[in-house]
Amino acid sequence: PFTFLYVSGPEQFTQIGQRPGALGVYSGGTLYSYEGAEGTGTYVHELTHGMVDISFPQGAPGWFNEGIASFFESFKTRPAKVGGGLEFEFGYVNHRQEVLMSALQAGTLPHLRDFVKRTDQTASDLDYAQGRALFSYLFAKGLLDSFLLRVQLEPGKKSILDHLEETLLQPVDAIHEDFVK
Repeated sequence: PFTFLYVSGPEQFTQIGQRPGALGVYSGGTLYSYEGAEGTGTYVHELTHGMVDISFPQGAPGWFNEGIASFFESFKTRPAKVGGGLEFEFGYVNHRQEVLMSALQAGTLPHLRDFVKRTDQTASDLDYAQGRALFSYLFAKGLLDSFLLRVQLEPGKKSILDHLEETLLQPVDAIHEDFVK
């Protein structure tokens, strides 16, 4: 179960100890946000952190946690082709794309080999963007579910880099070359 703590505005958000400028925060089973935050995308992003906590009790690297949350924060719905209801489409361009493109143009985007080897819990704006782009890349290839299952079911047995290469059946240099196209 998740708890939602929703306050009236950004001032109250910082008064309860949350980071100024953030739209939402997930911590220890509680989603914190405020009236006027960006809405559905923020909630989906923060709830994804909760799902990562449940799915990866050993912890996930910051780039992974923020990248997958950023992937799911941008979605569209359409009528389902089978059975009624709605289908979700993920991976649409959002505000993180600009950071990624700037790093690509400046030649400062980390090689995927170095990026996915990181295990620290911190995440920069570029980590959010590159992680999101990696998950979008896997989704576009129809391999996101397979990759996530590999990582979740074999924590610590293999590196995320090993799982990436096994999922895509290519060495990381070939994956990186295709990824940056």
